[in-house]
Amino acid sequence: QHSVVKIQNGNPSGLAASNVMVTGSGAVARFLATDASGSVFTSFSSERGPVLLSQTYVLSATNLSLSHFLTEPVVTGAARGATTDAKGILYIVEPIQQELILISTASERTVERYVIPSVTGISLLGLAAQDVAVAPDGTVYVVVNDSQNTTIDGPGAVIKFRKVTQ
Repeated sequence: QHSVVKIQNGNPSGLAASNVMVTGSGAVARFLATDASGSVFTSFSSERGPVLLSQTYVLSATNLSLSHFLTEPVVTGAARGATTDAKGILYIVEPIQQELILISTASERTVERYVIPSVTGISLLGLAAQDVAVAPDGTVYVVVNDSQNTTIDGPGAVIKFRKVTQ
């Protein structure tokens, strides 16, 4: 079992946890994001064996109980960072597919998929999106690194996308 833990005002008495059942050894949490309506989005997957599809869970922020699963998008078990914007768009970076995926949290449908572009100095085979952030003006930033270069100071970059939502 894996848990999502809620800490309220840094107060240990405000701790609440909800166990999310994830089967298989090596299962790990992949991302966590919240939206303005009080939903928590998370994904768990296993890194063992071939690339596995990963389910995106929607939890209630009040008690962290499982509300339902997102049927879109289908992401691999390698899906990484996620965030939401003020308009209710969930952004997930997908390093296996090399995509930035945008999902409407209202309709729970994929809005857009953007290919992560190649970066000078990072091998195309090693290009791995790690995290995503959205500025208040709608500009999207994606952090990538070179998964083929395992040195501590291996190459990485921040990619700036145009404002992707209107």
